[in-house]
Amino acid sequence: MRGLLQHLFCKHYGDDRSRRGLSADQRRAIRNIQTCRTAAQGTHLRLCPNGDYREYYYNSCKHRSCPRCGGFESARWADRQQRKALPCRYYHIIFTLPQELNVLWRFNRSLFTHHFFTTAWAALHRLYRDPQWVGGRPGALAVFQSWGETLNTHPHLHVLITAGGLTPKGGWQDARQDYLLPTAVLRSAFRGRFLEALRTGLFKTHTLQPPPDQTLDQWSAILNRLALLKWHIQIQPPYRHPNGLILYLAYYLRGGPISEHRLHAGPQGLIQIDYKRPAEHQTQRCSLSVREFLARFLTHIPPRGLRMARSWGLFHPRARVAYAQALSRLKERCATPSATTEVAHLGRSAPSYRTHYGCPRCGAMLIIQRQPRAPPQGLAA
Repeated sequence: MRGLLQHLFCKHYGDDRSRRGLSADQRRAIRNIQTCRTAAQGTHLRLCPNGDYREYYYNSCKHRSCPRCGGFESARWADRQQRKALPCRYYHIIFTLPQELNVLWRFNRSLFTHHFFTTAWAALHRLYRDPQWVGGRPGALAVFQSWGETLNTHPHLHVLITAGGLTPKGGWQDARQDYLLPTAVLRSAFRGRFLEALRTGLFKTHTLQPPPDQTLDQWSAILNRLALLKWHIQIQPPYRHPNGLILYLAYYLRGGPISEHRLHAGPQGLIQIDYKRPAEHQTQRCSLSVREFLARFLTHIPPRGLRMARSWGLFHPRARVAYAQALSRLKERCATPSATTEVAHLGRSAPSYRTHYGCPRCGAMLIIQRQPRAPPQGLAA
């Protein structure tokens, strides 16, 4: 059964002419969403080893922007991060860029996003290593998101970071109980690094390209003006453990910028979007024309190969020795009766996602067989 988004793409982007002017990444996403769980993607057979069950299913497209796919991958990613999390408190930091930079992001998505990641981490890492604030090396997980509640362009970065770090002497240093870093200092450190990265890319290495209707002189003036503005960085209160926030971040990695349950076919051919926080708005839904809705959706198709989540510090794959040392120190402290910090052990004994399908009749593990072609008409579920 088709979802609303799949129906809209099939109706409005059904031929090559309608897809002219789109990027290769956008055309690939449209093609996958249109054919998700149809015969065009092929089928697989779920077979009971005892002969009690046999059913064909259409394959999913597995594109990360498809709202019908990604549940399994998101759950698996979240499970990996929860298993890796250190038993300590965590902070959630949100870096938001000024809207004047939205157009530059649209024309330089991969490199712009890379600079966003690297400069945010550089600012955090410098302040964390300062004994005045923490004096240790933290573990951090960051996820980039380019959309707002109504699919408007809103690039921002979610950072989940430990409330403490591994000191150069091998100990664990906690951050203050209810205070991590001064927001003004973090804002200034990030803003200076990010603007310097943009200036280098625009004026020195020319790896960043200005929009066609703007010149480098105009962007020089824009960056100078942005250096005087107050950028928005939010440090939320600490969490006892990161499990809930990891699940929240996993939601943005797969399934596209909006889920099907928030979409509705409205009157006069409009598309209505449920607000996530309706109390902040005068109405329960936002109405957009089909053309505007699809254009906004396609704006947030990520370039192929761009990593939207990155691990830093103790969570980086190359920091296994330091991570093991930090984990050992935290476990020793948790085992001490006089420990004052209340933490929860984050390890899981079993994955939270389904690793296999069971036979609905006898309960045996089903055998999955990929099929080279579609089954006879009417047999696929």
